[in-house]
Amino acid sequence: MATTLSSLKSILSAAGVSATSLPSIIQALAANSPTSAVKAACTTILANSNNPAVVKDMAMKMAEIQGLPVAVVNLLPALTAATTPLEVVNAVEAIETALGQGAGGLSLGSLL
Repeated sequence: MATTLSSLKSILSAAGVSATSLPSIIQALAANSPTSAVKAACTTILANSNNPAVVKDMAMKMAEIQGLPVAVVNLLPALTAATTPLEVVNAVEAIETALGQGAGGLSLGSLL
């Protein structure tokens, strides 16, 4: 189940976390989030979708992410097997979908 920022703030506030401590706790959680790590890896993969060596290397690194959702793990073979940029994009799209609602989409910049 994905936790939204709003619900996370409410939970932490209800637990007595002060307003001054809240940002640093949320930053630490975000830095250690498997979703954040997957999104960062996917952004790198998309930027290098025409370089199979980088794609495979990033897929291996993604497999090592602690707490990686099983739905994403199940899609890594398709990513590793991708041989064209379009296949890479399709695999990343499937991974993005597997992250589920509340995870938001990949951040691809202000032009999109």
